[in-house]
Amino acid sequence: MSHHTIPQTLLELRALLHAATAYNQVQTNWFAANRVKSLLAEDLALIKNREFETTWCEHHCPSVVRVCSEADEVRSAKKLRETFALMTRGAPVIAQAALWWAPEQIYGTADLLVHSLWLNDRFPGLMTPAEAVNPAPNLGDAGTIGHYIVVDLEFKPGLEGPKNKKDQQVYAAHVRLYSYMLGHLQGVMPAAAYVITRDNVAEPFEIPIRSKVGEPLDSDLALLRDQFANMKDDRAKNLALAS
Repeated sequence: MSHHTIPQTLLELRALLHAATAYNQVQTNWFAANRVKSLLAEDLALIKNREFETTWCEHHCPSVVRVCSEADEVRSAKKLRETFALMTRGAPVIAQAALWWAPEQIYGTADLLVHSLWLNDRFPGLMTPAEAVNPAPNLGDAGTIGHYIVVDLEFKPGLEGPKNKKDQQVYAAHVRLYSYMLGHLQGVMPAAAYVITRDNVAEPFEIPIRSKVGEPLDSDLALLRDQFANMKDDRAKNLALAS
């Protein structure tokens, strides 16, 4: 199948989405990228984050399309295919987008997937003109000019302050996982992801992305995933001993 042909059938779509070829549901041993925050930080005010996301979208992109309404919906391949279909249609902003990458056993729901042309138009100077038009070969005609970028919306203020290095590491790991999955789905890895906080809505905080399409998950992110797997194994052993 040509990289510049939009998939027309479910079979073609699954052939392109390696993450959806073998499974209809996320497997129990996969790592949910959303759990990075729970592993590294506490008291993240998730309800406030969702309220901030809603307000930001109403103001900046009222026509935003939302994929997952409930947290567990990301586990269905149907939602992954819905996300990818929106990308192949060139939707400017996709909220609560389902992302998987089965080869690395990771999945999660990104706050926003934003098209680079839309993002560059709303935040001039955020990226170079060449980066804004960098194509996404897996998205057919919609990927001829531009690609998708992960944007995380956080209610917590002061992310860029020198006292918030730990929080910066948390959010960086969070969006890097999403960017890794996104890059493999669209065929090009974004150069950066962005975090927008309530005290700095006009200047997104940039998180550089070093991952490359076709290469394994970054070693520090793989370690987080494996730590989660070990925690699950330990809980299962403890439950077995207690029964």
